[in-house]
Amino acid sequence: MERAYLNWSGGKDATLALYHTIKKGILSVEALFTVLRKYRKKKCNEAGMTALFPLWGMSSRDTLTEFIQVGFKANNTSEHDHQKDILK
Repeated sequence: MERAYLNWSGGKDATLALYHTIKKGILSVEALFTVLRKYRKKKCNEAGMTALFPLWGMSSRDTLTEFIQVGFKANNTSEHDHQKDILK
């Protein structure tokens, strides 16, 4: 099984990226990182590893929709009224 290192913010995007990684069944998640994509891609390349970003380019709406459809739950902690209707 190939080892994987995952960027981790603790939010819905990181959770869904971890879900995609595990769902493929060919990777063993070894560590979670909290750094920027460009930096992590460079460092992985220097170490002879391939950096994968399973949600890169996905819109926030699509990410949130899939997050809910696969059964994850989250609490919205925004104080901005305009964000409460994001899925309407």
